[in-house]
Amino acid sequence: MEQTMRAVYRVSANTMAILPAAQGSIIYERNQTVVHCREKPLHIIRRSCLDGGSSLEGRLDAVRYKTKLARKLPIPINMEENWFAFPTAGLRDHDCCWVFYQHIDSVVASQGEGCHIYFRDQQMIAVKKSLYTLHRQLQRTGWIMSLFLIR
Repeated sequence: MEQTMRAVYRVSANTMAILPAAQGSIIYERNQTVVHCREKPLHIIRRSCLDGGSSLEGRLDAVRYKTKLARKLPIPINMEENWFAFPTAGLRDHDCCWVFYQHIDSVVASQGEGCHIYFRDQQMIAVKKSLYTLHRQLQRTGWIMSLFLIR
């Protein structure tokens, strides 16, 4: 597994998950790559939304408008590239991970607390959320993708 360190991170087609760490973020990318970054996950998401043409707040407002949902909203990071991500917790929660829908292969309850999210390249992350919560986030993200991409 390749590991690198960056001061600044830009979301790309390879980004599978952004997890909080003591000193910033740990980003899982396709092809067994793990990136350590000094930026917090929410900062990376905010800038990536701007790179995609709108602020995070604008994207959240659009999702709220179309869905009437209020919390833990999946967002279109970049609609031209079809990059959609969902949070595992509230945006201000220090344990909030961002998972990119298009890379997920399966979600399985772990023996202990939480679940394992398996990606298409066979990487796995452990999150301290229930299977129900993660399945609900997956369903919401699919629904939001259909609202924004199918016109």
